[in-house]
Amino acid sequence: MTVLISPPRTGEAEPGTRLSILVLVAQDNECTGVDLGSGAFVRASWPSGSAPPGPDQAVALRPYQVAKAVVGEDDSPPDPSRPEGVVLSGPPLPDARISPRRARRHLRPLLAPRGRPLLSFPGPTIPYWQLAGTHPSLALVPAEGLHVIMAEGGVLRAGFYWDGLNHLFPLVEQRAYSLVVASGRTRLSAGALARVLGHQVSYLLLALSPPEGGHCYKTVLGLLP
Repeated sequence: MTVLISPPRTGEAEPGTRLSILVLVAQDNECTGVDLGSGAFVRASWPSGSAPPGPDQAVALRPYQVAKAVVGEDDSPPDPSRPEGVVLSGPPLPDARISPRRARRHLRPLLAPRGRPLLSFPGPTIPYWQLAGTHPSLALVPAEGLHVIMAEGGVLRAGFYWDGLNHLFPLVEQRAYSLVVASGRTRLSAGALARVLGHQVSYLLLALSPPEGGHCYKTVLGLLP
């Protein structure tokens, strides 16, 4: 099974192109989800400080919400650490919200293939210079054996079981981090985590981090219902 890299890609998308995005994670100036036009992942970002017009500007994007977006101008070179990236003219606007059951039909084709390294390379990190932008920077896996651990230094890590191996990667979803910190717990099982988040976790959305010290790291970007 081949995981698609969602067109249009950074540097290839025509300004003004309209996208419908099934939101998986939205935080800061970035929305990660599924491009419903191609059925593949998209990592959409927009200029800092921009705001959508009208009454929708106060609406926060949540998982499994469909949002409308318009591709903006982008003169930067393609980033091999995020080949699904596209720059928008402004924040996506909420359009509708679909049920988790319907959303799963869009997610099943994007599940990480068994028998291959997550994000196409073994281990938790890869040198930035080794990336060619030909492999996805996102992966979706079932939340098997899920637990979270608050490590020293305030680093929250998500552990899970996948393809015969136990994995433990930094959890960078802002909402999940805040709720776990507020709980005062340093280790949570899947059940305890569900009570903290307010929902059962069905999938983990993995993402390659921006380069830090010349390396990119595997992270858990989202805990999806």
